[in-house]
Amino acid sequence: MSGGSNTAIGALALQSNTGGSFNTASGWNALGGNTGNYNAAFGASALSSSLAGDFNIGIGHDAGNLTTGSWNIAIGHLGVAGESGIIRIGNSNTHSAAFLAGNVGVGATSQLPFPPRMQVAASSPKATVASTRALAVTSNDAVAPFALDVKVVGAAALVNRGVILQTTDWNTADGGNLLLQPQGGKVGIGTTNPTKALVEINGFANNTLLGTVGLFSPSGAGSQIPQQALAYSLYA
Repeated sequence: MSGGSNTAIGALALQSNTGGSFNTASGWNALGGNTGNYNAAFGASALSSSLAGDFNIGIGHDAGNLTTGSWNIAIGHLGVAGESGIIRIGNSNTHSAAFLAGNVGVGATSQLPFPPRMQVAASSPKATVASTRALAVTSNDAVAPFALDVKVVGAAALVNRGVILQTTDWNTADGGNLLLQPQGGKVGIGTTNPTKALVEINGFANNTLLGTVGLFSPSGAGSQIPQQALAYSLYA
């Protein structure tokens, strides 16, 4: 073993280290084939095949054993050869559920005021003039999964921002139907108490045309309509 500032605890830990420095290995054969730097392995054969990768962390038996890239974190997972900057926790063959206490942020760097239980942050700020995928709920197909795609549309002005909900066969425009309340219940838009129809839409439309409009008069005579927000309702 060569290199400097390494720590090895356990038989064959860092056994083949050549030139790698600032590594920590605890467990049989942990970082056994390592030649990289700043890696940390805890568990038998953890990161044993990381070879030239740097800044990897493996926790658990064989954790990160297949990892060959850098900046990966593998906890209870073998890792994937060639990838870098990836966190993998657990194995779908042995772990069926995950329970996390407190609030969860995905892609977020800090907690929002009045935080939600889960925040999924898109990769671009709200003023970016583009649509950015924030979340996708997909089938388990490896290629072209069926999905509900959620994208945020950014813009400098609030009136031009929006959120897209689209079913997709991954990046195609149409992935099937979007079904709301198939087991019953109503859908309210702009109301918290939809009681008049299956779909009830309430809102306000700005009247920017100041003038005489006969349609709004019960007698048919012209009526002066001021410039103001007019309430409307649609039922279906």
